[in-house]
Amino acid sequence: MAEVVDTLVWHDAAELPIRGKGWRLTKSPYDRLPPRALGFVPDGVWTLSRHCAGLHIVFKTKSPAIHVRWQLLRPELSMHHMPATGVSGLDLYGRNGKGKWRFIDNSCPNAQAGEHEFRMCGQKWGQYLLYLPLYNGLTKLEIGLPEQHKLVPLAEDQSVKPIVVYGTSITQGACASRPGTAAFSIAARQLDVPIINLGFSGSGKMEIELAEMLAELDARFYVLDNLRNMAGLVEERFEPFVRRLHKLRPDKRIVVTEDTDFRNMLPTQITAAALPIVNKLIGEGMGDILTFEPCKGMLGTDWETVIDRTHFNDIGMLRQAKVLVKMLKKYIAMT
Repeated sequence: MAEVVDTLVWHDAAELPIRGKGWRLTKSPYDRLPPRALGFVPDGVWTLSRHCAGLHIVFKTKSPAIHVRWQLLRPELSMHHMPATGVSGLDLYGRNGKGKWRFIDNSCPNAQAGEHEFRMCGQKWGQYLLYLPLYNGLTKLEIGLPEQHKLVPLAEDQSVKPIVVYGTSITQGACASRPGTAAFSIAARQLDVPIINLGFSGSGKMEIELAEMLAELDARFYVLDNLRNMAGLVEERFEPFVRRLHKLRPDKRIVVTEDTDFRNMLPTQITAAALPIVNKLIGEGMGDILTFEPCKGMLGTDWETVIDRTHFNDIGMLRQAKVLVKMLKKYIAMT
């Protein structure tokens, strides 16, 4: 139920359509995996699945003011290499008259519970996109509007299948300065397609259980963006994971993205270990559905794309997104 306080009506976000979710029924409305994943996937994956990476809410209103108030799952608002605006912040975007999403404001959290009024940049947007935190969860989220204005939620078009991405900390969003600048969020906005972000920081290690979880989702296609986490594990896990996913979803394309290096010293040792397996699987009959996508040149040549030699800053995210948009367009056209 909506609650009226000081002329604001507070709408419980849990009652609105939350986009970017693969499973509707979750322990918390803001989790990324279903309850049955607890004890099935590794503990670290489960913990990270409670972070809201990729989740967002789209709605319409004519209100000149939009407020949010929240209760975060974790008290740690930031990390040593990533600000609170990205780890725990909420990003508001508005769609302009040309149909393009434009950044409006970030909640800039300074406490586990808080409230923020978004500044509207002097424009009337009408349609809004609210991104949830990349590296924190939520136990409560409300959107407040003046009582004379309505909030009209916009659900995803269920006839359009999502692109499902499995990956690492960079996939999850490290170290974007805010949720909207994570590479897969940028790509989803530019392409106007649903993307489910199953990036798990340090935990994209191809356990067979994750192949089974991915296969539960009726994806447009799958993107395996996880090689960065596979040091020492490629020979053991890569082939069984891909074979299992293919067996469960034989009609779905599987796109493997190359491991990155901000210096463009490619291929990395991880990629060098994975490529022969990719070629073997293609040679054994998976050529119609298994594809390897290189990343040479993706990050440029200026070495300015990372925070700590590994995790992308906003420059790195933007450059990755440019390549992702081109790549995803190609596979979207095939479906």
